[in-house]
Amino acid sequence: MVLDTSVLVAAARSRQGASFALISRLPDPRFKIALSVALYIEWQAVLTRPEHLPPGLGAEDVLAYLRYLLSRKCANVHTVLFLPRRVLLTTFVSDRRDFPGYGRDGLCRSAAVAGRTRHG
Repeated sequence: MVLDTSVLVAAARSRQGASFALISRLPDPRFKIALSVALYIEWQAVLTRPEHLPPGLGAEDVLAYLRYLLSRKCANVHTVLFLPRRVLLTTFVSDRRDFPGYGRDGLCRSAAVAGRTRHG
């Protein structure tokens, strides 16, 4: 499974939604997160912004949680040896500050392909 950054942001903002329910179940023996270095860097950059910090937590707390998600209990880190063609990427880019010209969906798609994830 690939976790888009927006899922982690939603989980940090509210304990009521599906994002928090999914994140709170980790680690789960039924699935692991397919993660690339680029996607992990995006998680760090976005989730440590002041507007995305969970109430009462600081950037160090968030980074510690992300390191936990990076652990072998929760994730498999995959090396991405290719770049998908821009034609295949969604043109919607929510935040160009982190990865100009690449797009958040491209990072998720690369991790999904490298991790050989399947959809149901």
